Amino acid sequence: MSFPKNTYEKMSICYLDNSSFVFVLLQYKFFTMRTEKKIILIVEKSRTQTQLLKEALRSGDYRIETASNGEIAARKTDDKKYDLILLNAILPDLSGYKMLESIQESRKNANTPVIMLSNSNGSNALKKSLKLGAIDLLTEPVNPEILLLKIEKILGEKKFS
Repeated sequence: MSFPKNTYEKMSICYLDNSSFVFVLLQYKFFTMRTEKKIILIVEKSRTQTQLLKEALRSGDYRIETASNGEIAARKTDDKKYDLILLNAILPDLSGYKMLESIQESRKNANTPVIMLSNSNGSNALKKSLKLGAIDLLTEPVNPEILLLKIEKILGEKKFS
């Protein structure tokens, strides 16, 4: 069995009997899981807002993908599993809430946490988002520190600065 170079250099193998082989596999799985970047999809109509969100997430060491409308987002969520989706409530071609329903019904992303983004900070937008399956709603412009803290909590990561 071969391990990627950066992985097996971090493991110590003395004897390769059955019990140490299982231990090595567990070490390999743990190390590769911890080094894999989480993938976040940003579904946002505004290029400016997309850039601000990408900049805010840069310090989190995430892999970022973007979609500027519902059609592109639907294609992406059908093709790939994401760790988190940031979804604007208003998209050029359909409602963000319709897109949220589509994500909830998709094969690959039905259990993916979604944070809705809205210009409205009213309780109706929050209620609607939560009822449709979003994990939270943030008001735009988004506070970068709050966004990172929420994402770290949702993805179960601890970052220390």
